[in-house]
Amino acid sequence: VIVDIIIALEMLLSDQEKSEITHKLAMRIAALLGTYSRDRFNPEHVFTNVKKIYSYRSSIIHGSHKVNKAREIKLEENVSVPSVDIARTYLSEVLKILISNPIYFSSVNIDKLLLN
Repeated sequence: VIVDIIIALEMLLSDQEKSEITHKLAMRIAALLGTYSRDRFNPEHVFTNVKKIYSYRSSIIHGSHKVNKAREIKLEENVSVPSVDIARTYLSEVLKILISNPIYFSSVNIDKLLLN
C-alpha cells in the first residue's frame, strides 16, 4: 500500500526532473498542507515525515533490513503511528487541495508557493 500511495503522490506533485525526488516531494507536500491545512499540519513535521515515509518505501522496494524500523513514525507527542496511515492522510489532503485549487496540478506553481 505504501508504494501505491507514494506513486500517487509522485504522479500528482513531481516534475520532469528525476533528481532530488524525495526532497521535492517533501517540500511540495509541506507547502500545500502548510498553506491550506496549517491548523492540522505543521509544515516542518510534514517535511520530516514525508522523508521518513519515502525512506520506508525505499526500504520495501530495495529490500533493506530497515523495513521494520521505518514501519512507524514517532510523532511529536511521542506517539507511534504507522507510516502508511500518515501517508494515506497526506495523499487525501493533497487530493482535496488540488481539486479545490487546480493551479497546483503544475508543480511549478507549488514551487512558487514555496517562494511566497
